[in-house]
Amino acid sequence: MKKLTVILLILAFASLIALIASVTSVVYFKSMILKTDVIPMDIAIGDHIGLNVNNSMLHFGMATPGGSSKRFMKLENKYSFKIKVAFQTYGDMAQWVQIINSSVVLRPNESRKVTFAAKIPNNVSFGNYTGYAKIILRGAEFCFKSI
Repeated sequence: MKKLTVILLILAFASLIALIASVTSVVYFKSMILKTDVIPMDIAIGDHIGLNVNNSMLHFGMATPGGSSKRFMKLENKYSFKIKVAFQTYGDMAQWVQIINSSVVLRPNESRKVTFAAKIPNNVSFGNYTGYAKIILRGAEFCFKSI
């Protein structure tokens, strides 16, 4: 009888462990970085304005000191959950570039246009200036994950 009780207790304990392992869920915030892209930027400063419609990078064309130029980027969420998009700029022209709508949260399959606006200082010398826009995609919602 003692042997049967011990066996039943071991089986009950093993079943309980298996049940807990299969049912347990952990709530976590999908804030991890999903993707990071670095996109080159450039602008030429001269005595006239000029366009550069090439969309291989953020080409701001040619502008005059004190002038401005804009480029647009379409963001699209291909994930099945909300994402948050953050931006950082680096390089010679980083201080000149303002990202309008820089705090972006996109629902699944949602898209949005973001504006990159370069405002050139009055005292800048003629020449070519470069930089980078870093785009960081993070998850932006609570999720349940079975463990």
